[in-house]
Amino acid sequence: MNYEKLFSKTSKMMKPSEIRRLLKWATQKDIISFGGGIPDPKNIPKEELAELTKRIILEYGEEALIYGPTRGNSILIKELLKFMESKGIKLKGEEQLVILTGSQQGLDLWARILINPGDIIFVESPTYLAALNAFIPLQPRIIGIPLDDEGMKTEVLEEKIRENIRRKMKIKFIYTIPTCQNPSGYSMSLNR
Repeated sequence: MNYEKLFSKTSKMMKPSEIRRLLKWATQKDIISFGGGIPDPKNIPKEELAELTKRIILEYGEEALIYGPTRGNSILIKELLKFMESKGIKLKGEEQLVILTGSQQGLDLWARILINPGDIIFVESPTYLAALNAFIPLQPRIIGIPLDDEGMKTEVLEEKIRENIRRKMKIKFIYTIPTCQNPSGYSMSLNR
């Protein structure tokens, strides 16, 4: 049976992760890979992590080892709220705090909440591939803004924004990584 005919249009627009392809290279002994965000195993503090894991299991028991609530572990939420308050960030309640498994989950949720087909999104060119993987299935119109050694060329961005406003296009957001941009590594200058 051809199961692909059952797939949604959105799922057919999804592409395999380029990062997974890069990770194949990372396992080769003769290659020092800077792809995939994988740290050097020699820099992983194994003993400290083992000690912390033991302490957490002994202190929190089953709660540390079983599925927790979707919104996140209640102890973690309370600690994060205390930390945020110490930094002057006040939330109206716990429901305003979302705990994610990683940045990719955040990008995916954010995209699904904000993007409608045809919305205009400005992104750095090049940009983080996994962000594009989250955006593309939702069918926005993605406009790349070139980079230089100071980051996104804001004069080009301004020109593209004005052009799309004149054409009465719906601009949704600008996706930028201002510090240590992925994949270029540039950081946006203070002037920009």
